[in-house]
Amino acid sequence: MKVKHCPYISVIEIAQFLCREIQVNSKSSHVREIRNLLFSYNKGRIVTQKALGLMTPLGRALVLSNPSHSPLFSAAISDKFEGRIKAYAKWKGLVAAGCPWDHKKAIQRLQGNKLWSCDKSKHILFFYDLWSNIHYGFIGKAVGFTEWELTAGAGVAQLKDNNRSWGAWTSQYLQNRIKELGDADFLAAFDDASDNEAIKIGFRLYNRYGGTPSFLTAQAILDEIYKSYQNNKLVNIKKCPNH
Repeated sequence: MKVKHCPYISVIEIAQFLCREIQVNSKSSHVREIRNLLFSYNKGRIVTQKALGLMTPLGRALVLSNPSHSPLFSAAISDKFEGRIKAYAKWKGLVAAGCPWDHKKAIQRLQGNKLWSCDKSKHILFFYDLWSNIHYGFIGKAVGFTEWELTAGAGVAQLKDNNRSWGAWTSQYLQNRIKELGDADFLAAFDDASDNEAIKIGFRLYNRYGGTPSFLTAQAILDEIYKSYQNNKLVNIKKCPNH
């Protein structure tokens, strides 16, 4: 059988690009900043401690005499909320469309302005928007977000950033609920099922390589994508017609 000329770049080059991005970004100052906002933000407690320091010993003792109403306890709760809100804003500024961790344009350039790359040995095409979603899942867990936050967050982004009607999104929601009946994430169901599956691939890679991202390889990324494909999950790959 004669094989047609395949015009698409080898997928291993794109997987290598993504692997480097994950390895570099998982150790970046952006990740450290978000982790600090999530786990170490203490602006309210510092202000409260300064205020307490200006009080007389008796006044301070009276204020602190009831632990359930302690201003330090209230400040700690407030810091948790405020730190997380700031972390969400920082994250969105990195992963939203056109931001530094949205790789679609860079990958399209690597692919010669084509939308697909090809596994020449398995004759499978990979869509260019797959890769940033994997990065999103891996780095999202690296900064300390929960899987629910990351998948629900992707759903919220779809609701805000796309121009589909509410009826179209309701249809998408019902389709995704049918595909993933065991998944109770209400907001995540509004995301494209293929995007959500790519994010989950990132989760699985983080669970295996998050502690040692230098051990991550391009082949490991491809293997994880193929696991989803072989398990009939909706993932943006398909047969290449040129083989």
